[in-house]
Amino acid sequence: MINCARCNRLFNSLGYDLCPEHVKEEDEVFRKVNEYLRKNPNSSPNEVSEGAQVDEFWILRFIKQGRIKTVASSGDIDRDALLRHKLGKDLKKVAEDLKKETDKKKGFYIDR
Repeated sequence: MINCARCNRLFNSLGYDLCPEHVKEEDEVFRKVNEYLRKNPNSSPNEVSEGAQVDEFWILRFIKQGRIKTVASSGDIDRDALLRHKLGKDLKKVAEDLKKETDKKKGFYIDR
């Protein structure tokens, strides 16, 4: 029993981190992304998300899985480029939260 990576629902896993409902959705979303990228190669992740009308979750997942690749300006495949960008955003939030927690422990705290 594990939690689905998409909806957090508990289900019996057969080695995959998505519940059966989201496995079907993943297949459909990948088909849309693949079709969009064939017509619009070298699109940015935002363009793919908007153009294929899919959630950014799926784009990041496909990059992590190696199912789609990002291309650096040099033309080399750079599958970690988007992940670094995404983690940078997340790390800023983590740093802000950590600062708030640290400020709380100093005795004074103003929630911004």
